Formats: sequence, C-alpha cells, structure tokens
Amino acid sequence: MGTIFKTIRGLNAGLKPVWLPVCAGLGLAACAVHAQFATGLGPSRNFSLIEYFDPPFDGQMMTRMTSAESRPVPGSTGLLDIRQFKLESFTTNGRPEMIITAPQCIFSTLDNTANSAGPIRVESGDGQFSLAGIGFLWRQNERILNISNQVVTVISSNAPAVLNSNSKSTEKKP
Repeated sequence: MGTIFKTIRGLNAGLKPVWLPVCAGLGLAACAVHAQFATGLGPSRNFSLIEYFDPPFDGQMMTRMTSAESRPVPGSTGLLDIRQFKLESFTTNGRPEMIITAPQCIFSTLDNTANSAGPIRVESGDGQFSLAGIGFLWRQNERILNISNQVVTVISSNAPAVLNSNSKSTEKKP
C-alpha cells in the first residue's frame, strides 16, 4: 500500500475535506488530452487515453482513463461532461495499482482537473483498500484528490496487520 498512497490525512466526515495525495503516477498527458478533444465538437463514446512509462518500461501502460461518454460543456472552453469516469494506474510489471471511478464528472482539458458533486470510489489494485465519498476534486498535475463529504474508508481484514513495537501479544504459545 505504501507505493500507492504517501499519506492519508483524514478529518471527520461531514463538510470537512479529506486529502489523498496520490503517488502512483496517475498522469494523463495534458497535450494528449487537449489534442483529443480540441478537434471534436460533439459527444464522444467509449474513449480511452493511455499514458506509458518511460524506458525501460515504455511498452507498459502507466495510466488509462476511460469513459462511456463525454460531451463538451456548452458555453465553456475545454470543459467536458464525462460519464462513467474511470482512471486506472499500473505498476511497471502490469499489475493494477489503483482504480478511481465516478458516474459523472466535469473534466478540464486546460488544467487537467476533474470534479463532481456526486459520488467517487477509489480502490487499490489488490482490493485491500477502498475509499468512497460524495463530492470531489481531482488535480492531475499535483496528483491530489480531495473528497469533501461522507468519506468512508474500508481496509480489508485480509490486509497485513501493523503492530506497534510497544504492544504485547495476547497469543499463547504452545
């Protein structure tokens, strides 16, 4: 998990924010995103944007953003209304590292941000850790995700336990 998240600093649920710095290299190439949508004026279905690792892993996907549908926001420059947003990151050996999903968001091709007043879900690639909430702002360039309300974190019971070095085991030895 340490390779996925640097730190998690949580505040009580409610209207207080929870910051989730993400160190998984979830970069979407700004030029690729802007070029993808700068030429299209209408809706797009089932699009995918892929970023690859630098050599020597240049054949391996680093991130993949997919969407069921996107349409330009009327009267805006560079804003897209995205449906079924999904952002996946991978390790250099191809294993899923993290998956972020949201049913709807507004994506800015100008500053690589995504935001929504709706639900979001973040899950580790191994399924051991998940985070969900309502209302978010994803700042791609800084790799920061702010989830503002009703934040819930789940750590699987199969996740490795971390013991304090001062704690005493209650387990009896044979």
